[in-house]
Parts: sequence; C-alpha cells; structure tokens
Amino acid sequence: SMVDLNGAWGVALSPNLVVVPKQGQMPIKEYLKFDPFLGLYLVSTDKKQDPIKMSDENTTKKSDWVSVTLDINSTNYGHVKQTGERLGDLDTLTFDVNGTGLVLSPCCNLRGIAVGGNKFIPNRYLRHFIAYPDVYYGDIGVKFTQKEGKFYVSEVDPLGRGKMLIKGDELIGIAGALPTSLRQINEAILFAPKGSKIELIVQRDGT
Repeated sequence: SMVDLNGAWGVALSPNLVVVPKQGQMPIKEYLKFDPFLGLYLVSTDKKQDPIKMSDENTTKKSDWVSVTLDINSTNYGHVKQTGERLGDLDTLTFDVNGTGLVLSPCCNLRGIAVGGNKFIPNRYLRHFIAYPDVYYGDIGVKFTQKEGKFYVSEVDPLGRGKMLIKGDELIGIAGALPTSLRQINEAILFAPKGSKIELIVQRDGT
C-alpha cells in the first residue's frame, strides 16, 4: 500500500489511485488534482496497486492505541488526541511524527496519513478526496459556533446559498439529525454529494 513515486512517498487507496502528501518543495509533475487545504496530490498509476483497507474512524475512540509506520524500521505508538472541526483542520495525535506515514488502527487498518508533527489527514477526508475528479467540498456560505451545548449561526455570506439564515439562528436539525458537534455539522455540509440538498431546521428569536 506504500508507493514510491520517483522519490515521493504515497499511499494506494485503490488499485490505480495513490494519494501523495506534499513533501517540502518536492514537486509532483503528473497528477490528477491537488488539494491545497490538505496539501495532498492524487496520482494515477498504470501499475496495479494493493490498496490498504481503511477503518471506520467513528469506531476509533481516543483511548484506542494507534501506530504510525514511517517505514519497515520505524513505528511510533500513541493515541488520537483531537479530531478537526472545520475544512483544513487535520486530526492530531498525542505524539509527534518526524515525517509522513501510515496511521493504523489496532486492527492495522488505515486511520489516516501522518504529515509531520502531530497531525494526520483522517480517512473521512481521504474517502472524499478520491471520490471526485476535482477538488470539491460542499458549502452553503454559513459558519456555525457552539455555546452552552447549543449551535448557532455565527456568520452568513449574503450572496451564498445560506442567505436565508441570519446570525444568531439556533440550529436544531441538520440532514435529518440533531446537531451534536461542530464537526458533525460541518462534515454534513462539506461531504454532501454534489447536487444534493441539505435540510436545516433553525429556531429564530426563540420561536
């Protein structure tokens, strides 16, 4: 599953698709797309690869051990410290990793790709990254904030799709579910399929 592309290190996520984290100033000459938020290239290969199985990160608790494999001679161990909430927020580990590597669950399935320091790109971003030929994230032009266990609209782009919302609206439902975290809210929007509609239920002025 680990692939060397002319000196650039990558991970096979399908038989012919490899994701390559941006590594310093090393350029990737031929790629399908580049995501500047994640610093990630998508490369197609003619040689059939053996893709690594990806774990369901929602079943990984912070107390679970994860390992980071840089190469066959270097493996570090620790836990997931924090999951990102907004676009470009990577997940973090309880330890630093000197380089890029495979973040593996206790069952040795892929949990994400370490990119140096204590940060890693989680599976939810990797799955979305290889799903479309272009860099795509859902957006309604609205930002949310959390206060005392409730979720509110904090900013609205007047020209965006969320222009019917106003600052201070309380979000009480999204995509048929109660909001439970900023991560859940943002990812329901970020990872929504192209062309789909997202139902938002808000309470305004206490009504």
